[in-house]
Amino acid sequence: MAASAKVIKLRELLAEKFPDAHANLQQQRPAWHTGLPCLDEAEIPRGALTEIVSTQPTQGSALLLNGLLHAATENGYHLALIDGRNSFDPQSAGFEACQRMLWIRCKNALEAMKAADLVLRDGNLPLSILDLRLNPERELRRIHKPLWYRLQTLVQRTQGTALILTPRPMVSSAMRRFDIGNSFHLDDLEVSQQELFERLHLPLTRQRHHWKTPPEANSSSRQTAIG
Repeated sequence: MAASAKVIKLRELLAEKFPDAHANLQQQRPAWHTGLPCLDEAEIPRGALTEIVSTQPTQGSALLLNGLLHAATENGYHLALIDGRNSFDPQSAGFEACQRMLWIRCKNALEAMKAADLVLRDGNLPLSILDLRLNPERELRRIHKPLWYRLQTLVQRTQGTALILTPRPMVSSAMRRFDIGNSFHLDDLEVSQQELFERLHLPLTRQRHHWKTPPEANSSSRQTAIG
């Protein structure tokens, strides 16, 4: 076993045996600064899954996604967009904002989960976004809990940052969950995009300082593919 793998295994064993001490470490986990105020104020953690729930199409989830793309351009980092329903419109964000994006176009939710597994395992991109907002409920129900814990294990090992956009709370291993608290109307089309970015509101609805991998997730993590 490689030295890095041994260190990871030791950390997992210590986290299970001393959860209180591990919680203190998680509280000190460095935040990933996206460049988007509504997220940076919330201090999105590295090495963890963060779920952002948008139950209605008018709440601003597409605006949030475009804001992340513009922030990546302004702050000089790259990101992956795993598009669960092949629904992203690059024209809405502009050519320049898309230059720093790896766009993975998927046909269904399970295909998107497989793509997320590969991206997070690779660990070369500091920010990965998994967009499942428009996937039908029948597909979302097929995503079982061990798959979420598998992704959490991968992102923890690489210390990347993963944002998952969902139409309802469903990411069981998410360290933090936010609900988009906006409701935009036709009149807002006259407002500048920068002002809309500043108006985005993401109340925190769930926060965990540590997590314990369930037995079924351990068996799932030994598989080389999902589905």
